[in-house]
Amino acid sequence: ADHLQHLLDGKKLERIYFVFINHEEHFLSSFPSRNDFKWFYAFLLKRGAFDFGKHGSELARHRGWSIDTINFMTKVFFDLGFVKIEDGVLSVVSGAKKRDLADSQTYQVKQQLMELDQKLNYSAAHELKEWLNKLMNQGSEAYESTRRT
Repeated sequence: ADHLQHLLDGKKLERIYFVFINHEEHFLSSFPSRNDFKWFYAFLLKRGAFDFGKHGSELARHRGWSIDTINFMTKVFFDLGFVKIEDGVLSVVSGAKKRDLADSQTYQVKQQLMELDQKLNYSAAHELKEWLNKLMNQGSEAYESTRRT
């Protein structure tokens, strides 16, 4: 949304055409629930160590997750200092402080991308138009306030 904001900054456009090409699977993948994260963390605690390379696809099949979902949850846990990764083996960091999942940069980025995907692909035309107009107006208002100072 920030890139789109920057692109539309202060512009008055007559027409905007969107062409959606998804090069990354995150747009179509599901966002793991809190229970998925809890289950995965408890699993790692119980196992002590988990060789992702050897057993990742087996875990994905067992839970009905994609490998990308497991990768994502692993990156979130790594961001938060809950796990360490050495040669593809995950292990829980003992004594890690409790933190909210949303503290993870990886979590925030995926959440923002999913929200943008929802907005662009599933909004009614008039809602999308209002949202784009709002982005263009925010840019021009910011520009005007910096010119006055």
